[in-house]
Amino acid sequence: MIRDFEFCRPVVVVDGAHLSGPYEGTFVSASTLDGAGCILPLAYGVVDSENDNALICFFQKFREEFGERDNMCVVSDRNESIIKGVSIVYPNVLHLACIWHLWKNVAKVDQRVKEYLEEDGYEKWARCHSPVNRGRMMTSNIAECINGCLVEARKLPILGFLEEVRILFAAWNCKNNEIASYTNTTLGRRFEEILTHNGVKALRMMVKPAGSYLYCVYDSGRRPQTIVKTYKLPIILMPDKKDWNVPCFVDDEEVLPSKYRRPPGRPKKGRHIEDLLKGQKKEDI
Repeated sequence: MIRDFEFCRPVVVVDGAHLSGPYEGTFVSASTLDGAGCILPLAYGVVDSENDNALICFFQKFREEFGERDNMCVVSDRNESIIKGVSIVYPNVLHLACIWHLWKNVAKVDQRVKEYLEEDGYEKWARCHSPVNRGRMMTSNIAECINGCLVEARKLPILGFLEEVRILFAAWNCKNNEIASYTNTTLGRRFEEILTHNGVKALRMMVKPAGSYLYCVYDSGRRPQTIVKTYKLPIILMPDKKDWNVPCFVDDEEVLPSKYRRPPGRPKKGRHIEDLLKGQKKEDI
């Protein structure tokens, strides 16, 4: 995953989801989109809750492995601990807002909408004002999709949950690698379909010259090498637990119960995966 990130735009989406199993912690993930528009998980972990110390530690570990790239940015639902973690660990990296969560908040504030958007900062949610190229990632939907696929797994004990995460990401890696290997167009399959669809609609339009401009149509046929390189390396399998070679200092370490306390009331459910996919399709258009 560290190597794969080199072939993707440096836009990182971070989000957390509560576990409902015995551990009752929070699953935190960082992900991006590859050149074909598929979700590429980058890093993940389990913390006691979405607090400042946990998110700062998560970003510190992320920076140790991935470093800091030019024009890098982080997109989230504006969780205060995520904002603080980015500002401390990545002081030169922009933190941008998920426009879906922004819209949900805007729907509640009636005449104060203008002030709310201005206070949040145009550069955090408007693509035309952003000092970096955030591409199509205007929401944190890809992180929400990961959380949605792990709803049932989040009920498992921690070891079983992390194994389900590894299995899911390995399956995605294998599938995307196969798709990339057989792609023979300049764009990935997903964007090629969008281009074809828009091309059919464009046939019904009349185009007239508006000045001295040159319009070029490029033939397809080139192989998307960056997509192939993204999934060149497989995710290494974990051996069976009985075959683990555990160092003595790890085996002797005492793991204390989490200090996490479940908040009062029933936990909120996340958005359905169908709604997330619809939202992502809207971004494609």
